[in-house]
Amino acid sequence: MSRKTPLGEKILSLRKALKYTQGDLADKIGVSRAAISQFEIGETMPSSESLRKLSEALSFDFFDFWEGMPGANERRFDFIELLLYSKEHYQSFIKGLEDPLNASPEDYDSIKVRCLPNIEYMHAFVIEIKGGSMAPRYPDGALYVASLLSWDEMDYATGAHMFIINKNIVFRRIVSNKEGVLLLRADATGEEFLINISDQKSKADLSIFKLGQAVHMPPEE
Repeated sequence: MSRKTPLGEKILSLRKALKYTQGDLADKIGVSRAAISQFEIGETMPSSESLRKLSEALSFDFFDFWEGMPGANERRFDFIELLLYSKEHYQSFIKGLEDPLNASPEDYDSIKVRCLPNIEYMHAFVIEIKGGSMAPRYPDGALYVASLLSWDEMDYATGAHMFIINKNIVFRRIVSNKEGVLLLRADATGEEFLINISDQKSKADLSIFKLGQAVHMPPEE
């Protein structure tokens, strides 16, 4: 007999917010559509590996819901301290990218982030989302881990990203990436525009950062 769980309800709500079918999500994490249905209604618990893939696919740390629930294995979490850039410090962040040696420590803070398995945090940081263009998945004020893409990685990038275009920060979803041309879309409004990566490479005025896991309250000391 199925029973609703906080974990299952969160998987369901995030899947619907991203407009994924159960089949879409199943393909992303390598399980059957029936397994996704069972996770959502509380009939079965995801394994730690499935939960890691769910966290990546839905950009959310599900281990908060999973820990301590019946059927979950005991898990020890590690945390890493990352730089945190608030909305007020966007321009300072951009200047720091251009001239790292002269970046002011007063223009950023830090925050502890739970480490997900098999995720590289070496060059990651946390950014505060500004504006509602990517709501409801990425609402104003939400905190997300971000990491810079190389030029080669840009050629294959899809999903939600942070962009620095002409010294302005915007958040958009890459819905198409073909032959060096990115089609970007705002989740909230559906507004779209194109970026030609080849043109931007020659001008060196484009940076793209992958948005990763959502960041919640840091652990208590």
